Amino acid sequence: MMVSDNGAMPVSVSSATQSTATRRPPGPDRYLYGKTIEGMRDALNFNMINWKNYGDSIYFPAFPGFGWYLFVHPSAVEQILQTNQSNYQKPMRFLQPFGYLGGRGLLTNEGEHWRKQRRLIQPSFHRERLAALGDAMSQAVCQHVQEWEKLPEGQIIDLFSEMSKLTFRVIGRTLFGDDLSDKAPAFFTSLEHSIEHISNRMNSPVLIPDWLPTPANQRFHQHRNVLDDVVYGIIERRQSLKEPPQDLLDMLMKSTFEGTDEGMNIRQLRDEIMTLLISGHETVALSLTWALFLLGENRHVEAVLLDELKSVLDGNPAKMENLPKLPYNKMVYNEALRLYPPIWGQPREAIAEDEIQGFRVEKGLPVTVCQYFTHRHPEFFPEPERFNPERFLPENEAQLPKFAFFPFGGGSRSCIGNHFAMAEGQMALATILQRFKFELLAGQNVEPKAGCTLRPAKPIKVRLLKRTAPL
Repeated sequence: MMVSDNGAMPVSVSSATQSTATRRPPGPDRYLYGKTIEGMRDALNFNMINWKNYGDSIYFPAFPGFGWYLFVHPSAVEQILQTNQSNYQKPMRFLQPFGYLGGRGLLTNEGEHWRKQRRLIQPSFHRERLAALGDAMSQAVCQHVQEWEKLPEGQIIDLFSEMSKLTFRVIGRTLFGDDLSDKAPAFFTSLEHSIEHISNRMNSPVLIPDWLPTPANQRFHQHRNVLDDVVYGIIERRQSLKEPPQDLLDMLMKSTFEGTDEGMNIRQLRDEIMTLLISGHETVALSLTWALFLLGENRHVEAVLLDELKSVLDGNPAKMENLPKLPYNKMVYNEALRLYPPIWGQPREAIAEDEIQGFRVEKGLPVTVCQYFTHRHPEFFPEPERFNPERFLPENEAQLPKFAFFPFGGGSRSCIGNHFAMAEGQMALATILQRFKFELLAGQNVEPKAGCTLRPAKPIKVRLLKRTAPL
């Protein structure tokens, strides 16, 4: 039974207001030292145990004068990410490692420069623009499915690897007007090594300078150069076209900052494209991976979904206009996002004192909210570990607090591409399930691993089976 005695409503405090609370949240009563490193290396298990022991608000003392907070209740999340978001910034332990790869893109930027970039890019992701990209999105999914159809019956595949290739093709076609599938092998190899390097830096007690020529830093620089070659290649090919396609890249290259004729320079364009390539394909690939895994373990849910797909699509690829007619498909996708949110947690740092759930939050200390735990809160999701898409029936979803389910974050720093990601994931899921059954190989211990994203700890192996009859 989850202990949760910290249910007081939050007091929204501006960053200029001193907290009246004098006590910290409950938590371990001794300095963690080695436990701090353990918590970084196995964040899910470490935090789950402490959440069960101490409730929705926790303070972890790392060493004298320093610790960090974890808040799980939706009302606390809302205060940190929305109602008092000006008091919380992304910490340097997050910004610096990611900045080595993403530069000053939206993910790693802060302050006025971030606001200018956000206002510049936001129109490219409006719903109207998304609708115009729907056909290209559907075509890219179909092209990948056609390649699977050439494989031998019963071909064993790595689920996440294949979903990554699919979403990489989609983002190349829809956002950059380019089929990037020939770049995929080199891109994924270098991305894997780069993400591992970033994760290690985030979890290291000591931040070694990026310029120091250690073997790890040198390998990272080599892999970053490969990724840069892909990104700058996209830009150069586009600049050579006399009549470029009207896609996101075209909009980014033509956009100007408010009240000026100034647009993004090549370096800024590189940073935003790198951010979109990395975050835009990986998060959807993970969502599809976890959704297909969950359906493979819950065939009764899959059967209901297949009935809906048969009724609405009758074997045809899903398109943007079909999505409103596929409510169960969306429910399945949301339930996968609830259980395995690709962005599993969001670190912040308190700029000034605050009060959350009746507890004092001290200036300068890290504050974490975690989708992975809030999405499993038994007060809002009974039997939280069970895969049950009906939680997202309209009448059930309407009863949820705003931040009980927040797979794309919240507040002004919510994911700029959330509508794009939802549409892509639903279209891909509906299309590929009509053509293939994904049979999980026996004997696998499938567990999530919390790194930069929530990936499977080991490859999820599945047998790819063609549907024996048209749906």
